[in-house]
Parts: sequence; C-alpha cells; structure tokens
Amino acid sequence: MVKAPVEISPVRSKRELKEFIRLPWKLYAGDPNWVPPLRRMLRRLLDDRKHPYWQFSRRQLFLARVDGQTVGRIMAHVDNNHNQYHQEKMGAWGFFESINDPRVSRALFDAARDYHLAQGMEFMRGPLNPSTNYEVGMLVEGFDQPPVLMMAYNPPYYRDLAADYGFSKEKGLLAFFNTRARWHSWDLSRARRIAERGNISIRLRGRDFLEEVRLLNRIYRDCWSDNWGFVPMTDGEIVESAKGLRPLLSMVSQKMLFFLCHRGKEVGGCVVLPDFNQVQIHLNGSLGPWSLLKILWYRRKMDNLRCLMLGVPKGIRRAGFALVALDQVTRAFGEDKRFNSMEMGWTLEDNQDINRLLLHGGAEPYKRYCIYRKDL
Repeated sequence: MVKAPVEISPVRSKRELKEFIRLPWKLYAGDPNWVPPLRRMLRRLLDDRKHPYWQFSRRQLFLARVDGQTVGRIMAHVDNNHNQYHQEKMGAWGFFESINDPRVSRALFDAARDYHLAQGMEFMRGPLNPSTNYEVGMLVEGFDQPPVLMMAYNPPYYRDLAADYGFSKEKGLLAFFNTRARWHSWDLSRARRIAERGNISIRLRGRDFLEEVRLLNRIYRDCWSDNWGFVPMTDGEIVESAKGLRPLLSMVSQKMLFFLCHRGKEVGGCVVLPDFNQVQIHLNGSLGPWSLLKILWYRRKMDNLRCLMLGVPKGIRRAGFALVALDQVTRAFGEDKRFNSMEMGWTLEDNQDINRLLLHGGAEPYKRYCIYRKDL
C-alpha cells in the first residue's frame, strides 16, 4: 500500500491520454492471460470527436498518480441514449485500472462520483466500456485462461476494490464454454421438424455487408429490447461496428453469420466470430509492419470461436426457433474442423431459458462477470 498522497487529475492532453491508454502494460506485466488491447482501436473508441458513441454521450477521463507515477485510471461517462431509453439517471464508469491499493481506487471512484453528481446523476453503474454494446462487466471468476474476443479481463483483487468502495452487485453475467468433444446435439431432429412445419428457414448473409449488419441491429432490437441493460445502437455505431466485423468474418465460414426466417421474413440472427484474441495476445497492442506477419502466422493457430449473438423475437422464442438456430450453429461448427471450441455468451445470470438450453448442449459456465451499482 502506498503512503504518499494519491493525486487525481483529469486527462487534458495527448500525452495524458497516452498515459491513460498505456497504463495496463505496467499493471499486467507478467500476466500470461492478459490480452493487450489494440491501442489504435482503443484510441478511436475514446476519441469523443470521432467515435459515434460520443455523439450522444459525454465523459471525463481521470488518472491517479503517486510520487509522479501513474497508478490508476477511470472513465466517468453519461450515456444519454441509455438514460432516455430506461428513464434513469445513470452515471457510468469504465476503463478502470488500479494497483492493489484501496486508497488509489477510492480516489478514482470519488472522482467519478463527483463528475456524476455535477452531471445530475442519481447512481453509478459499471464497469461499462462504455456500454452493454461493447465490453462490459468485471471478471470475478475464471482467471485461469485468457478472455475471448470482446470480453473483459482484470486481476482478482478488483472485486475487493469495488466492495471496499461500497459497490453492490447489480447483475451477474455468464460466459459458457463448449468443446467439440463435449458438444451435445440439442434435440435437432425436433428442430428440423419445427423448421419444416413452421415455415422456418435459414438464410446466409448476402453481399451487401453493411445492410446485413443493419438488419442484425433491427433483430437485436426486437430480441433484446426488454432485456436488462439493453440500449439500441445508432446507425453511426452500426457502421463503426461493421468495420470491425468484416475482417473477422472473413476468417470463418459464411455459415457463421445467418438469419432465421419465418415465412420469408428475417426474425432472428446469429453471429459467430473467430476468437481473434488468440492472435491479439501476441501483438502487444500494435498494428505495425511486423504485426501483419504475426497475424498471418497466429491466425492459422486459432481454434476457438465466440458466439456473439443468437436471438429470436420474444413472441416466438418458445416455438422452438432457438433450436433451429442452434441446429445451424451445430452444422457450421461441425463442418469447420479448424475450430475445437466455442464460447457462448455473455448471458444474464438470471436468464434461465437460454442458460438451461446452453447447459443442455454440453456447455458449462466457466467465467462470471459482475456489474456493480452504488446510489449517489
């Protein structure tokens, strides 16, 4: 524990932003399970002049220093779209990093609290990096292996720092893991009967990739609009996400993105991505000239997938549509022998329907995440 005073300062300059981005390299040095973020992409996400998320949100970044050394960081932000959609006054916090010292974490959380009080917010929620449409949650179980694509990772002591400040668990999230050897067939014969009798068909993605991503967003709204924490993505965010999805989907079979159609209309969708973290862990956050060679080499060794999205509208979920979708996932996974495992999630801990379905298919919850709340 440090003895010198903890100094908190807002990020104002490019140099301070660089400090904010690079701090994890110091904190996670020697941790074999940490996947360094791509600095160029993180810088883009944090750019409140360029990234579309900041067209409806506002934020302040803070650094914690002791004896002139940067030892912690946090972002306090207000998501106006979320607050309008849920009729809340939520102040969010994210991109939290700290040495294992409650004095540092308290000072950072205090800075976020003061910012949110000045913005008229009524409670704090996090970590959201920056919303449920991006990276979300604090890892509380499952520290023994690296995170998959777009999933959070942090040291075990972070949960103690959150508890020390008085945060309480608001929601639990689960990540399920399945392997080719353990993969059970869901009642897929039933799924095929449902498809035949119910005018259900599978449509693979078409050529107009951006329009397909927009269609996925519409389905996402239909499927998750009543879910806890849901917030619709703007068209600007859709265009931004499409830029990241396209190169990843080029690494897997076309069958890994498909639509579930009912009487010819798309009502559900699924996106399965390669776990690019298996490559990214070797890049040290850089996309320089040597990175391309590393990507070409390590992508051949990728053997894990992440099921990022699988959903059908609420009104027809119990008609077996999920089984039809899982039938297609099973076929696609079975045909692509490069991959031996798949993470499915995240899911809400209390979403019993989907969690039971995943368990029935041989998947097991192997990582748990927590979203915290504290009233102001």
